Amino acid sequence: MTCMPETGPGHRLGRLGAHVHQWAHWYYLAIVAPVIVFLALARAPLGAPDEWAHVARAAQVADGVMLTAVVDGIPQGNVHENLRHLQLMIAGQHRFQPLSQWRPLYDHMPWGETAIHGFNQAVYFPIAYLPQALSLLIAGWAGLGILDSLVLGSLITGFACVGLGFAAVRLSPVAKIPMVVLLSLPMTLFLSASFSSDGLMMGLAALLAAAVARLWMMDDPRQAYPVTLLAVGAALLLAPAKLVYTPPAAAALAILMFHPRADGRYRVAVGGSAALVAVVAAGWHIISNAGDANYGPGDAARQLAFTLENPLAVLSAFAVTLRDYTKDYLEHIVGVLGWLDGKLQPWLYGTLMTVFGVAVAGEVLGARPTHRLPWWLAAGLVGAVAVCVGGIFFSIYLIWTPPETAAVIEGVQGRYFLPLLPLLLLVLLALPRVPSAGGIDAARGLLRLSVVVPLPFLVQGAVYEAILRRYYF
Repeated sequence: MTCMPETGPGHRLGRLGAHVHQWAHWYYLAIVAPVIVFLALARAPLGAPDEWAHVARAAQVADGVMLTAVVDGIPQGNVHENLRHLQLMIAGQHRFQPLSQWRPLYDHMPWGETAIHGFNQAVYFPIAYLPQALSLLIAGWAGLGILDSLVLGSLITGFACVGLGFAAVRLSPVAKIPMVVLLSLPMTLFLSASFSSDGLMMGLAALLAAAVARLWMMDDPRQAYPVTLLAVGAALLLAPAKLVYTPPAAAALAILMFHPRADGRYRVAVGGSAALVAVVAAGWHIISNAGDANYGPGDAARQLAFTLENPLAVLSAFAVTLRDYTKDYLEHIVGVLGWLDGKLQPWLYGTLMTVFGVAVAGEVLGARPTHRLPWWLAAGLVGAVAVCVGGIFFSIYLIWTPPETAAVIEGVQGRYFLPLLPLLLLVLLALPRVPSAGGIDAARGLLRLSVVVPLPFLVQGAVYEAILRRYYF
């Protein structure tokens, strides 16, 4: 085989691609940091789906309230009256007015007194609200009103999510560029710069995938217990934050049991941790009374009874839903901002999906461990993700679809699938090892550069344009 000359363009492309991979975490930070600041300052207050309720949950956590009662299917909790008033005014009067027209009306609004209100987020996992709660504590000490507190919370929560993403990209030995693309998607950044727990779940999923990939690539993961503990910790936080994420979180962790150098003690430790993930997630679901809450307009008991009598009905509804709404779900994953009313320019959806595909293609030519991930482990991880996807649809089918009807599954949003994508990148570890050669290195470098050059312009331009068009013009 004839190697490319070390001074030729192919060699330079290979070296540039290697540098992009080496410094991907700083590249990621440079892309997302300005966007987080912009979103915190420019987006509408309480502008993410159900954000007022996430703020109320964060306020509970800040007050030390972790568990709340569920009365007649409705979780109960103290909510600041002015927060609820602000939400009602935005939803009822200001939602489609330019932000500059109504935001000044509430600049000096204090938090005010609290009263008992019902909101589903009162039973959500409290650790997923620690950055938001910290921001509210700081805002209280500083005497900030509601709007300034929301800006501060967006900044602190956004950079907490960015910190998780930065650590994940820095830690991962593979799939750095695809992970950067996922963590930089407009939807990821918009959720990160809100009081929602979705951005933190995305960061935790990326960190779990990165730690598992790092351990699998090691000659002996037994010598890296801190990284193992990091993987376990990420899984233990991700699964109870949303119960349906338990199968892929536990499956990703369980991969390490089958590392060629894992001994009996390590396998027991990792396997026990994977089981603990399921126990903690189920335990929180029980002690938080989450199973007693009615999350939607449906009747879960009647719908479940109907499904048991007509098992093909839910399969038919699932098929019809995928046929009719897959395009919407993909757009949600890329970015439909606000209350799903802040769409990007249409051409950006296909472009950003293509950029992610190119990033994955570049990774296919990347480094592999000498011990490949067995195909059956990769298939098991994909199966766990499929179980999670099925669980998302089935749970929404039970709680949102009108009882005893099965035409379509209503209420599913594409953002629910975002945390699954970093975990699926672990499947790349099962691909055959690609030998290093001049042509391969050059092709890999070209693919990486074709991602990293346009990505900042696409992401930042998409978010800036969508927010300004939605809220200011």
